[in-house]
Amino acid sequence: MTPYSEAMTTKFLAPITFLGLAAALGPVHAEEGNWEPSTLSQATQDRVHAALSAYQRCVDGETRAHLNDRADSRRVTEAILRACEDPLTAIKTAFDAEHVPAALSERYLRSKRSLAAQQILRLVMANQAVRAADPQR
Repeated sequence: MTPYSEAMTTKFLAPITFLGLAAALGPVHAEEGNWEPSTLSQATQDRVHAALSAYQRCVDGETRAHLNDRADSRRVTEAILRACEDPLTAIKTAFDAEHVPAALSERYLRSKRSLAAQQILRLVMANQAVRAADPQR
């Protein structure tokens, strides 16, 4: 074996060996007391799903109700998000009951709010642009 082929074999064989060993040992268990995503009970998952559905219904309904408001699009979006805050509180309560760390649950709720805000703002701004283009509307 040449020095080059020996180095290449070592370079590629070591990671493959490590991956094989890791797969053989199975998943690494979390330390005692740490929360794992797989530890959420089915009841909690169902509550979160129901609350997310209620949140989306609320956002959809409020958006339809405020779509033709003449106010600034950011203020309309903020009003819609404020009106639909209760279902997100239900998600936080469900996560707290399962002892999900506050940082994780807050990040999850922030991401849901952010996605909803983007969707609402996009719709409100598009509707306002259509109204501005067609003054008879």
